[in-house]
Order: sequence, then C-alpha cells, then structure tokens
Amino acid sequence: LSDLVNEKSRLISNYDVNELEQIVQDRRYHSPERSPERSPNSSFEHSSNEIIVYDLSWRSEKLKNLLRDILDKHGFEVRKSSHKRRRILSEEEERTEVPKETPAWSIVQASKLIRAWR
Repeated sequence: LSDLVNEKSRLISNYDVNELEQIVQDRRYHSPERSPERSPNSSFEHSSNEIIVYDLSWRSEKLKNLLRDILDKHGFEVRKSSHKRRRILSEEEERTEVPKETPAWSIVQASKLIRAWR
C-alpha cells in the first residue's frame, strides 16, 4: 500500500488513505485462505501449489475489488516471487462479524446481507 500511496497511484485515488491503512492492517477484512483438503472421495484434484480463498459475506463489491484487483495484484507484482500459490476462489462465503469502525462503502447493504444469510 505504501508504494501506491507514495506514487499517488490513480488506482487508490478514490479511497481515503487512513481507511485503506486500517483495512490492510486488520486481518478481519481479508479472505480466509486454506490449503485444499485431500480426500480419496474428492472429484477435484488439488495440487500443493493451490490455496482456496473464501469470501466474507459482508464485504461490498468495492472492497472485494480493492483487495483482489488492486492490492493483491500490486503485491504480487512487487514480490515477483516464484513461490506463489495459485488461488482458487470458492463459491462458499464465510460468515464473520463486521469489524467495528468499518467504512460504510466496504459493507454490503443490510438487506442483501440478510437475504444471503437465510
């Protein structure tokens, strides 16, 4: 994030820097990631270079875009590590509590959230 802030990147120009720092530093905003379970009954074979990424049901599309399409991509470009694990986005959502003082733009509208949890 500091690279993007220092460069005054247009990718984050529509965001409040203090809110971005809060989101980046607080693990509760980020998707849970788990190594795939190996099961003899599994119809899909996972390799050890893969990781399953779960979405959080309360996150808005704007927050998902920020984390996946801006910050994650920038982080991968900066690191250029050969040890990257392929990320598989799960259709399942994790239900977690919304962190206190979460910016309003980063939360799904309450009516959508209630429907999703039924």
